[in-house]
Parts: sequence; structure tokens; C-alpha cells
Amino acid sequence: MMKAQIRLGNEDDIKTAYKLMREAFEEYRVLEIPSSAIDEPVDFLLNSFKNGTEKVILCLVNGIPLGSSRFTLREDSLYFSRVSVPPYARGRGLAKSMLSWLENHAEE
Repeated sequence: MMKAQIRLGNEDDIKTAYKLMREAFEEYRVLEIPSSAIDEPVDFLLNSFKNGTEKVILCLVNGIPLGSSRFTLREDSLYFSRVSVPPYARGRGLAKSMLSWLENHAEE
């Protein structure tokens, strides 16, 4: 398996990031208080992206998107959310790779 590639997403990547998030959080639907990610509409993410509130990263392995995360830059801080790796892609260090990318991006 090739190393994970992390890249900043563009508007065309929003639906992919959303799909990965839904797949990653679906298993939490059964919790007494499920994650708000489960029922969040794709338009919410699209609007947040378009108005500059949030940015998206994708994690690809062999060119296939297997993870995503969202983040916001405010003053001297980076806030991340919705770190998403679906069950079929877990155990490969993809979330760790995304967090490392976010940390490096915050330092730039």
C-alpha cells in the first residue's frame, strides 16, 4: 500500500468529504446522543466552504479518498472537526496522517 497523501480540498471535493464523514459516523447513530454529523446536510458543509468558514482536507491512498477532515483558521489557531475515516479504511494511520498535516498547516 502506498503512503497516504493529504491535500487541501476544493469545492468539487465537498461531496466526497461529506460521504466519507457520513460513512465514518454512521455507526454512532445508535448512541443515546448520536453525533450531529449523522444528520448534517451536505449544504451546510458546502455553504461553510463557500463562505470561507471551513476548509476541507482529503486523505487519499493510491488515489482513492479514504478520509477527510474539516478545519477553520482563527487568528493564531487552527480548529479541526469531523476527522473521518470509514470503518473499512481504519487501522492504517490515516487519521494520524491527517492530524499531522493539520498540525504542519497550522505552523505555516
